Amino acid sequence: MVNGWSFAPSDYLTTAAEITDFEPVKNARIECSLDELSHRITTNAATFTAR
Repeated sequence: MVNGWSFAPSDYLTTAAEITDFEPVKNARIECSLDELSHRITTNAATFTAR
């Protein structure tokens, strides 16, 4: 099991081989647009930085 805090998502490929206990949700779909997702990430990052 790999803890989420123990690797950077941008460096996922080096960690991917260690992740053996993850099963994706079958037929899962993204429920927002890429622009909306990008906006939410930016907003969350700004909120986190402000703390």
